[in-house]
Amino acid sequence: MEDKKVYKNAIIFNSIIVGLELLCVAWMMSGFQIFPEEVLTAKKIQAFIFFTVDSNVLMGIVALISLIEEIKVYRGLKEEVSKVSLILYLVGCVGVTLTMLVTVFYLTPIVAPDKGVFALFKNANLFFHLINPILSIVVLVLFKRSKRIDFVHTFTGVIPMVLYGIFYLVNGIVHMENGVVPKQYDWYLFYAYGFKSIFIVFPIMLSFTYLISFVLWKINRLK
Repeated sequence: MEDKKVYKNAIIFNSIIVGLELLCVAWMMSGFQIFPEEVLTAKKIQAFIFFTVDSNVLMGIVALISLIEEIKVYRGLKEEVSKVSLILYLVGCVGVTLTMLVTVFYLTPIVAPDKGVFALFKNANLFFHLINPILSIVVLVLFKRSKRIDFVHTFTGVIPMVLYGIFYLVNGIVHMENGVVPKQYDWYLFYAYGFKSIFIVFPIMLSFTYLISFVLWKINRLK
């Protein structure tokens, strides 16, 4: 009975996550804004230059995969969700948690210091930067507790950030002018102190991402 309740809650939450991710991606790409003067947003396909959007799309896909398996288990069509889906959920959750924490502790005071504390929590970004990550963490730590995710998979959690870091680095190199990356191609201000600063920022982000992955993994293994 307890397992049934856990799966039912996971199904409800993952359904909400999938729905919100679809809604918010369409919302940002449409360019529609309820509140004006939003920063770190873009229309159409350009929206995918942001790790915020990419990590949330990944989380939406992972939640959908998990949802399908949870429904099958709940209906008695299989005994348990696959180990792969659990690992993927950790990876997706690490991505959106990184998005939320970086937004709160770095982007808000650095990228938009003159636009107010809620500048990055408007329109679709309210869900991308806060609500969706919180919902994902709730599912991972409350409804997906398992010892089936091995320690080695904590390193898997950093893969999306590494791939995005490579994109950000290549994008900076391609658009660099006289050793300087124009601000429109440095939306996170990682090159604010020159191109070489990326080689300081990247290890910091990598370490921080792994810390998130490890902590979430540790909590997920609690009885």
